[in-house]
Parts: sequence; structure tokens; C-alpha cells
Amino acid sequence: MHLLTNTVRDYAWGAVSGIPELLGRRPDGTPYAELWIGAHGGAPSHVDELQTTLDEVIAADPDGELGKPVRTRFGDTLPFLLKVLAADKALSLQAHPNSDQALSGFSAEEFAGVPRDAPYRNYKDPRHKPEMIYALSRFEALCGFRSPARILGLLARFTGPVGRALEPLRRLLVADTAEFALRGTLSEILDRAEWSAVADEVAAAAAELAASDDVSDKDRRTYATLAELGNQYPGDVGIIIAVMLHRVTLEPGQALMLPAGNMHAYLRGMGIEVMASSDNVMRCGLTPKHVDTAELMKILDFHPFPVRPVEVETGEDGDILTPDVEDFQLQRVTLPGPDAPSVIHHGPAVALCTDGTLRLTPAGGVPVELARGESVYIGANEPEVAVEGSGTLFAATVSKWADYERGAA
Repeated sequence: MHLLTNTVRDYAWGAVSGIPELLGRRPDGTPYAELWIGAHGGAPSHVDELQTTLDEVIAADPDGELGKPVRTRFGDTLPFLLKVLAADKALSLQAHPNSDQALSGFSAEEFAGVPRDAPYRNYKDPRHKPEMIYALSRFEALCGFRSPARILGLLARFTGPVGRALEPLRRLLVADTAEFALRGTLSEILDRAEWSAVADEVAAAAAELAASDDVSDKDRRTYATLAELGNQYPGDVGIIIAVMLHRVTLEPGQALMLPAGNMHAYLRGMGIEVMASSDNVMRCGLTPKHVDTAELMKILDFHPFPVRPVEVETGEDGDILTPDVEDFQLQRVTLPGPDAPSVIHHGPAVALCTDGTLRLTPAGGVPVELARGESVYIGANEPEVAVEGSGTLFAATVSKWADYERGAA
């Protein structure tokens, strides 16, 4: 096991307190947004005892650190990335590609000679980016397309000039199929510059609707969200797009899976995020960053679907969240508890203490003490690691659903 020092990313949407408090630092007013724990090339964790980075540790012995099955299945990189995310403002509306789309897009941009650090580059690597967010606090998000009928119902409350301005969207939403209706509506919003002016009108009208007694509590949340986005991103078409998406609240301990092609935006809250180790993001609103409408439309899944929190499996090793992807799963251990848990690692793992003080002991090895905010890397060649003490640990590893036997053949 190796103790890690991790990079903190400060983005405009970050919170000034959550991550500094986790790390035992005094908040200095900077909006700290993400703490990265892993081997992603954008900000690999540092292994202080070896005076190198985690990606270099893995590169020096990929068989030992990743294990042959994981290396065969995922290549010579750590397949997942663990983050602590703290948002005090909405993130961009975005979606991520599937594996085929990522490989094709990355290859095309490499062939075209697009610099990898160019702000207009879409594909930073050839990997997909499914991700899951586990709420540490009350966590608010937009996620996945609503049905056209539901969107029409929300738009129907806009009357007067703003209602008339939205009429082209209403006409598109009555198309024969839900997929065609949603695709046509989003394309209309992104392709015409005049929707930026309409966005401010929608935000102002939504604020009035949110304050009205003649609105259901469920609808009020949506209108209040549109009004809030109008204050944060005036003139941004993402304000209008947001009405097309489910409004989701996660209570602490709940998690949400975001598969490839899913349009989403985190709004506010603090959580543990685990994802495939990729930085491929296609944006379409609530951002000053590059927007490639054509590429976004290629990767989006326009099927409406209900939002369901990820199921939590509780056992002797704590709570396990295993989404339907091979790249990662998440374990949460809280001590003291009734059992003597171990860190689950189907190959490599990273583990973060978010509360208290914990002791991690590999079988026959030297214990490692973790205080709040400290983390470790566990290689595939490590024996079973027991957890003792009083506190909370989050550990990410490759999913138990990965086909290791076939991968090792």
C-alpha cells in the first residue's frame, strides 16, 4: 500500500468549504471543486515515499500493480478515478461517449493533428466515461431526458410573450416518437442564436411560477431551478434545456449512475464520484467552454427514462454499489460496526478516509493509519487488507462483473 497526496482542482462552480474541511485546511475563499484520487494523466496522485506519481508506479510494474486480468481487459492504466466533488453552482450540461464513440473520436482528432490540450478538442483519450455520484450531503442534479409529454406540461405554464416564444419547441415535442421529438427540440435550441435572449425571459417567468400558489411542489422545483440557473448563467440556452431533464435530489447515502449518452448537470452538493478514467466531456450549456453541437448530438441517448438511485448491497464488508459497468464499483465502510471488514479489491484499488481515524492492515503486512482526508493505493499484488478503527472509508476498485477468467486467458 502507498499513501497518496492528491490534486485539488479549483473551478468556478466549486464550494469554498467542503474539500478544505475534509483535508483539514482553513478555507481561503477559493472555490475548490474536485479532489482527484487515481492515476489519470491530468492530475495523477503522488506517492510521496517513492517520490513519484501513481501512474509511474503502475507503469513500472503493470502486471503486479494491475494484475494480468485487469491489464488484459483495460490496458496498462488504472481503469477508474475516484473524486470528491463539491459544487456550490451548477456544472455544465454535459454527456460522455461510449467506448466505440470515444475510440473513433479520439482517433479522428489524432489523425487531424488536433493538439490534445486544445480547448476545442473533444476527445482527450480513447476511453468511455460512465460515472456514479454518491451523495455525502443533500445533492441536487439534472439527469436524463423527461418524456415529451412531461416537458409540454411544464412549458404550458409559460404564457404571454415568453409562451409565444416557446411555441416552436411545443410543435417539435409532438413528433411521432419520443426520440425524434427530443432530438428535434434540442437541435432547435442549440442551432439558433436567438434562443439566448429567450433564455432570460424563461428564467424570469420561471421565478414567478416558482412563487405562485397555483403550482405543484414537483413543478415548483423545476421552475425554481430554471430561475436559479438564470441568475448563475444569464443568456445561456442551458436554462431552456434544463426543462427537458429530470430534476433529482439525492439524500446522503444515495447514489446516481450516469451511463454513456446521458445528459446531466450537477447543481449543488458534495459527493464521492467514481468513474472510468477518462476526461471526455461534450458540453451544451451552462458553460463558457467549447460546445460542439454536432458531436454532442452523435453521442446523446434521446430515449426518456425514469431516474432510479443505484441499489446498495449491504454485507460484512460494508455497503457495496456495483453499477452495470466493468470499470468500477464503490465500497463504503463505517466503523465501529458489527463485522470486521476488508477493503474489496478485484485487482487495484484506491481508498479514502472521510471521517475519523482508520487502520488498514494487509495480511502479514505493516498497518497504515489513515486520518480524515487521507488516502491509499492498493495494488493487485497486495493481500487482503483489513479495516479497523472508528470512521468512514470509501474504496474504489474494478467491478466484480468484469470477466476476469476470459481476460486472463
